[in-house]
Amino acid sequence: MRNGPVFIILLSLLVAPGCGSEDDTPTDLQPREDATLVDLQPQEDATPADLQPQEDATPADLQPEEDATLADLQPEVDGATGDQQTGDVSEESTCTPDCSGLECGPDPLCGQECGPCDWGWICNEGDCVADTAIEWVAIAGGTYQMGDEEDDSSWNEPAHSVTVPTFELARTEVTVAQYRACVEAQACTEPDTSTDCNWGVDGRDRHPINCVTWHQARQYAEWTGGRLPSEAEWEYTARSQGQDIEYPWGDAALTCDHAVVSEDSTGTSCETTGTQPVCSKTIGHSDQGLCDLAGNVWEWTEDDWHGDYTGAPADGSAWVDIPRGTVRVMRGGGWDYPPRNARAARRDGDEPGISHYNCGLRPARSTSR
Repeated sequence: MRNGPVFIILLSLLVAPGCGSEDDTPTDLQPREDATLVDLQPQEDATPADLQPQEDATPADLQPEEDATLADLQPEVDGATGDQQTGDVSEESTCTPDCSGLECGPDPLCGQECGPCDWGWICNEGDCVADTAIEWVAIAGGTYQMGDEEDDSSWNEPAHSVTVPTFELARTEVTVAQYRACVEAQACTEPDTSTDCNWGVDGRDRHPINCVTWHQARQYAEWTGGRLPSEAEWEYTARSQGQDIEYPWGDAALTCDHAVVSEDSTGTSCETTGTQPVCSKTIGHSDQGLCDLAGNVWEWTEDDWHGDYTGAPADGSAWVDIPRGTVRVMRGGGWDYPPRNARAARRDGDEPGISHYNCGLRPARSTSR
């Protein structure tokens, strides 16, 4: 009778006084030494009926095969990821970006970058536009010899010691795009548009603004939270923080690759027909990375004009008369001037209400350091 042994086993369990027989020992009640928690747990989806032996089952039927391992009892998994195998995985789909009409930023199909903008430009809805933010450069203070006696003009004399406090100066001459932001904010007035002026000319956003008066230059500098630099601060910066050098890059003769000027130090024409984008003459930068301190456009300073340095302040401040004088100081030389005007010590000046096609500005600001 096939059900006999099972019935006898169940009956013996019912009549037993405890969980084990009277002669069971603690060792008999312990699981096998090689058993795991997985072996002792029922399957998660098991039902009470599943936990009962089949009616016709024998003890041998209830045991796993002798050569079975835990691995045999587990579902197959993918060796690389541990996921249960689900069959073949389709290849990843590819995306072809579409940058038609875009200079920069992500393409609308795949989100891939269409390209970066050059220095001084930022991405705006797929177009590279001129950056209008001022890049301030910290100029560490120090003492230096201002002026010299190596020029054909007594305006730069006598050389004298000046101590300049730490301050900040814009890395570049103010560009057309930067000045336009001030005009659009109704904080500045439009500059002149005469011959060789950059205002209103297509493609000049990264050129220095020119044809501005001293008053307009000062107005813009104050709008940025700064001011016009003093003449002493300007020369200190053009000497790469007060070094005894002739140009921002050192004493090497000026070439057409150093600065936007009319000719080089040998008198050979640079064939310059107007301003060029700021920072385009990279070997002419100062040690601190400032551009166009020699050439491109003259730069207005805060100082009133004086014929020489007799009586000039020694603390780096602007030399201002009370009442104000009728001429203001300009520094740096311009695109249609020869190299001697681009020297760090060279000075010039004009009336504050006059605008020039070769004159612009560069703001400064004081620091607490």
